[in-house]
Amino acid sequence: MTGHFDFRLIILSMLVAFVTSLSTLILSAKVYKSKTSYISQWQLLGALTIGTGLWSTFFIGMLAYSLPIPVSFSFTFALFAWAIAVSIAWLILKITSQSILPNNELIQGGILAGTGIILVPYFIMNAIRILPPIAYNKPRILASIIISMALAMIALRSVSWLRSKRFEMTLVTCVSTSLLMTLSIELIHFTSISAAVFSPWTVSLSQQAMNPNIAALIVALFTTGLILGTFVFALTHFKIGKENSLVSIDNKESSHDESRMAMIDSLTHLPNRRFFQHHLELSTQRNRMYNTSLAVAFIDLDGFKNINDSYGHHVGDELLIAVASRLNSAIRDGDLVARLGGDEFVAVIENVITEKDVVPVVERIVQSIREVFYIQDQSINISTSVGVAMSPRDGEMSKLLMCADTAMYRAKSDGKNQFRFYDSEIELASDRLLEMQRDLQHALNHREFKLNFHPKVDGLYQSLIGLETLIRWEHPQKGDIPPNIFIPAAESLGLINKIGNWVIEETCRIQSNMRKLGIDLTISINLSSQQFRNENLVDDILSLLSAYNLPKSALMFEFNEFTAMHSSSQFKTILNDFKLAGIQVAMDDFGTGYSSLQYLHTIDVSEVKLDRHFVKDIVSNLKTRSVIGAIVQLAHTLGLIVVAEGVETEEQRMILTELGCDQLQGYLFAQPVSEENLVDMLDKINSATKLPLNVIPFSSIK
Repeated sequence: MTGHFDFRLIILSMLVAFVTSLSTLILSAKVYKSKTSYISQWQLLGALTIGTGLWSTFFIGMLAYSLPIPVSFSFTFALFAWAIAVSIAWLILKITSQSILPNNELIQGGILAGTGIILVPYFIMNAIRILPPIAYNKPRILASIIISMALAMIALRSVSWLRSKRFEMTLVTCVSTSLLMTLSIELIHFTSISAAVFSPWTVSLSQQAMNPNIAALIVALFTTGLILGTFVFALTHFKIGKENSLVSIDNKESSHDESRMAMIDSLTHLPNRRFFQHHLELSTQRNRMYNTSLAVAFIDLDGFKNINDSYGHHVGDELLIAVASRLNSAIRDGDLVARLGGDEFVAVIENVITEKDVVPVVERIVQSIREVFYIQDQSINISTSVGVAMSPRDGEMSKLLMCADTAMYRAKSDGKNQFRFYDSEIELASDRLLEMQRDLQHALNHREFKLNFHPKVDGLYQSLIGLETLIRWEHPQKGDIPPNIFIPAAESLGLINKIGNWVIEETCRIQSNMRKLGIDLTISINLSSQQFRNENLVDDILSLLSAYNLPKSALMFEFNEFTAMHSSSQFKTILNDFKLAGIQVAMDDFGTGYSSLQYLHTIDVSEVKLDRHFVKDIVSNLKTRSVIGAIVQLAHTLGLIVVAEGVETEEQRMILTELGCDQLQGYLFAQPVSEENLVDMLDKINSATKLPLNVIPFSSIK
């Protein structure tokens, strides 16, 4: 027995499939962004709606296949098919609402969903009350299962990808995606029907035939009404959730547009810092009233400054706008994301109980920024570091943002492109950092810092060439604190510029006193990378030189290779300012970076200082000698002076001299000394100097 298709019912089936596919996109996004306490409710509502739509599509499609005998359906089998459809819809929503869809979960989900989807039409066909029962072509059954699994995987990946891309869901995007899903559903249905084999002696067990047109219309109207009702509810809930904060602000602050615009960031159109602070206050009150928690996520882009330097500020601005859009899509309904300024954003995540409720949101935030941006035909990759603090656990409103900021810096120090919750370990580190901040400020105000000086000598004759300034800190209670401890702390606390300025001025004072004694030696000063952010750095130095009546040759400034490798346009501008001013500049710690040789011919310096790690094993390691020899030869070709640090033995000195190093530094010649012992140290070195006959001893100059 063979049947024929009623194309009117096929079209009706496709319309129901289209509406079902569209609702899948909407509800998947809804579950994706729902608050933790609402996820299960949205998943249940979505499963009932989408599952009913899927069941209706297959049921109407079955009615479209007319047999030459009157038929009716078994209620039990039809209900069982509906239950399977609802279960599969729940699985689809659960899978597509994840922050990330790994391939193994995609395959497992596709197998389960594909198997479940193909079961629905088979159970509906078995619900037909006929004898003998429908037989099936096994190869076609296998083919229909494989097709169903493959299409299920494609659909899962498409919905997940579409949602995760964070762009606006335009009408064209929604319609085209829904059409593809509709065709996939219909393909699954018709492959399953093609596997059915009806006996020529098939008879109906029904006393009265069901009118397929009326039945299909009733099912279609009911399903469409259910889906549209859910759709309207979802949109209404979304709108209320998103506008709730704005309405509360508008009602309390002002009904005028000017007041509202004062709370909106002009570039990204996100709420600004003022809006955020007011919203956080209201949110804290709400959560205290309902005995729930909230989280503040401090979001900072990794390496955004390099984007501005490489592509220009206009590209940087467009990137910030795109980032704002993605962040707004990553948070849940009713939550808030605001821009604090620059590349710093913050999200307020309300109505949470534990950290587990916050994790999916911050995972989506990190993942959304990790995906490539396309700005003005440029492919831009960037990441973000996020710090999260919970209220009331980590403190009230005044402390919450500071805790989140601290956790964000921990995320950066741990490798960036991730998130960290504020915890006891970070709190302890934060307390220590605050203590260090107080101590450093006290040290600046009470002149606890001292300068030591280390000599630089000629490699061949060991005559004095210059000095290097070394900062030391003797804490009144804690004793000597080494620079590798307090310098990084000063950089992270924003105090390094004050300390650096003090070092320069103090060196000028000491240099002035030395010149009054007849000592004419250039003194080198190390600069922090943050000091290069001061566009007036060279002008400030020239002012100090003038104030102490010092020539420009009195000082030399050093920067380390890390600063050079991560240089910005302003860094290169300041280097050029040094050159125009006639002040010498040196690259310190040369050889510690992987692109060292590249910078020898791209950065204008007077000398390079070999890192002490080269010198350490130069006696025993022939490869190290070869490397140093090559560096010296290249530097001399470029007209640069080579200085070797960390010289401790006579054998090291001899090898370095043979390799052509111009100047040497190390404990072999002297330990760093204070200002009070500086003259005695210089006399001692001069008395041991192996001078040629035409070189005047230092002692006679003094």
